Amino acid sequence: MFPMQFALKRGMKAEMPDMDIARNLDIEKPRSRSNSHNEILTKDIAGALLDVIRDLKSTLEDSRKSLSHSAGAGCRCSTTGTTLSTLDEYSTSGPRSSDMMGIPPEIMSYVRTFGHEPATASDLMDWLTEFEDTMEILGLDGQNGTLDKRSVVARLALKGKARKVVLAKRAWLARQGQQLSWAEVQKSLRLAYRAHIPEHAMESRLCRFNPQEHSEEGTGLLIQRVLEIMNMGESHDNEYRLFYIISTLPDDIKDILLRRPCPTDEVELIGRVEDIELLKVSMAMNGREQGKGRKR
Repeated sequence: MFPMQFALKRGMKAEMPDMDIARNLDIEKPRSRSNSHNEILTKDIAGALLDVIRDLKSTLEDSRKSLSHSAGAGCRCSTTGTTLSTLDEYSTSGPRSSDMMGIPPEIMSYVRTFGHEPATASDLMDWLTEFEDTMEILGLDGQNGTLDKRSVVARLALKGKARKVVLAKRAWLARQGQQLSWAEVQKSLRLAYRAHIPEHAMESRLCRFNPQEHSEEGTGLLIQRVLEIMNMGESHDNEYRLFYIISTLPDDIKDILLRRPCPTDEVELIGRVEDIELLKVSMAMNGREQGKGRKR
């Protein structure tokens, strides 16, 4: 019913790390088939994805109207025997099943491929709207008609938490006709981060230097700070801090974080920082580069 589901998973599948890194991180060996089709997500695919999302929203809205109309007439659920007044009432009180919610299973399956499990029909509609916004941003991006995979992953990981900044950036792009590069994604994250929690001095200090121009000591400080924040427990503010800091890490670390499988949210992305091998790999890479410089 939704053929683009497979195109999306294929188009966004991330490339594999170099094998020496893969061995250090215990990542399975890449298959022998070519991964060239995974390097980019074309504007054509982005446009087709928008069509799919809009179709999902239209189908969902039809389902909601149908169920709400029936429930208003005193419809009883054959499974629970409960009289329903709205779809959301059933989605919170009844069994958490896409069939029971009156939502086609294909829609729920599609949404779950991004790691999202909506609690209510309104939650699902909101998620689809945010995803549509994201895909529209992607449709304005790109160079030579293509999209950078890292930017796709980064913006999907936002999941609407920096929505005002992202929407403002989309409007700016529409006026300027320019691209939204990885650097611009970082800038958007920085703006969202500072606007949300400007009072945190530690992260503000980290924001003021570029870790890519520092030694492994700077990278180590950032990763240690990520681990410290993780130990504070889950909170909305901590998600902002963590994802922002991750976005500022040097490319060698950031690339590993954003590789296979594509992270679908901050929690999955943050989880990869816990492996201390990432820091060791970064130090080894920096050491090799410094060695080359001394030989010259």
